[in-house]
Amino acid sequence: MKSQAILRLCYSTTRYNPSICTGAGTSYQSRRCISLHEYQSKKILNENNLNVQRFQVVDNPQDAKRAGEELMKTIAKELVIKAQVLAGGRGKGTFDSGLKGGVRLTKDPVECGNLVKQMVKHRLVTKQTPPEGVEVQKVMVAEALDIARETYLAILLDRAYGGAVLMGSPMGGVDIEEVAEKHPEQIFTVMVAEALDIARETYLAILLDRAYGGAVLMGSPMGGVDIEEVAEKHPEQIFTSAIDPKIGLKKDQALDMAKKLGFKDKLADEAADQIMKLYKLFLKYDCTQIEINPFGETPDKRVINFDAKLSFDDNAKFRQTNVFDMEDTAESDQREVEATRAGLNYIGLQGNIGCLVNGAGLAMATMDIIKLHGGQPANFLDVGGGVKEEQVLDAFKILFTDNQVKAVLVNIFGGIVNCAIIANGIEKACKKLGLKIPLVVRLQGTNMDEARRILNQSSFPITAENDFEKAAQKVVSLVKNSSK
Repeated sequence: MKSQAILRLCYSTTRYNPSICTGAGTSYQSRRCISLHEYQSKKILNENNLNVQRFQVVDNPQDAKRAGEELMKTIAKELVIKAQVLAGGRGKGTFDSGLKGGVRLTKDPVECGNLVKQMVKHRLVTKQTPPEGVEVQKVMVAEALDIARETYLAILLDRAYGGAVLMGSPMGGVDIEEVAEKHPEQIFTVMVAEALDIARETYLAILLDRAYGGAVLMGSPMGGVDIEEVAEKHPEQIFTSAIDPKIGLKKDQALDMAKKLGFKDKLADEAADQIMKLYKLFLKYDCTQIEINPFGETPDKRVINFDAKLSFDDNAKFRQTNVFDMEDTAESDQREVEATRAGLNYIGLQGNIGCLVNGAGLAMATMDIIKLHGGQPANFLDVGGGVKEEQVLDAFKILFTDNQVKAVLVNIFGGIVNCAIIANGIEKACKKLGLKIPLVVRLQGTNMDEARRILNQSSFPITAENDFEKAAQKVVSLVKNSSK
């Protein structure tokens, strides 16, 4: 389970660039969760009696200066200014204002205001954002605490296992994927029922691991830096522990992880207590991931959750309305936002052949066969089994808003899906939106004869193909011919 957990972590911690990791289907995995900004995650942690540093959130230089003055007068010896974006690697990022680093330190409230001026309304580019970066709307101004030592800790839900898994590494504060790749000996996976002798020590996260079938606790002693880099370069510095969903996280299991992360004596007990509280939060809020990086200790012997990343399962939206009301979609691909509203599963890619398919497996196979014949898929788009005509129209609206799309392949296997509904939806989309690029349609299954009749009678230049491979070859050739 170790290598699978690392692979899934690469995706779960990388909102904008899933291809940062390698592995079958990684780039095509549908994201079924929302993510909150760091300040929102820390607010939830604080409300659940977890240790976080004190902070204020601002969106202009004047409020930043005021917040800095208040913190410096009361509790802070130094300030940390952190741009709030839903992407990792902020500390090494750059702004279009010329400012380098989305995480900055200062002792001067005036400089705090100047830094925020160069962050807010400016685009921050990191290795996890699109090339053009994302615009910063809010900045967190917090007390900067000395960190005596950093670790990595995570709790993931692993569906293959059927519960949660605890993962940790003494290499905290760095990219956990880099640790997984370069130091695999620092990653340990422990099933709750097993008694394994793991001698290595310390990042902190609780993650939903779908292959495992439950939650996984993950930790690394290399905390405080991009954890993806740790997983890539030091995989041996990551520890994981599966959590039995019937029993839950046990105190001795949390203590074992705390010790692996390098906490000793009373600090080990305090770290274990924080881990137990994090797992309770994980269950309470239907999380798919809680990531604390760094999960550290201060020189005065306090255990602090210095940074937090929380993601939530959208299947729980009906009972987590307060959490979902906090979702910020400004940084999201708006096609993905519209797809979610329409009940569709969409992920934008970098190719030029749009895909409209029913079923995630068939969608991935469709993208694979397009690549096999020399094409590049522009997206993953699964319309599902209960698709309606209006959703087909919505799907085409999303596909046609991508200027990179030069042709569209519709590939439907009608088991639950009625092919005639798809055909009527295609005809409606063509009439309403116009058809300016080649469209290849392959329909097989329920009511396919009626569907083919509808398409054959269409006044639009729709290319129908019965064979899967021929349909893929056709759409690839149409794109290549159009570029000549």
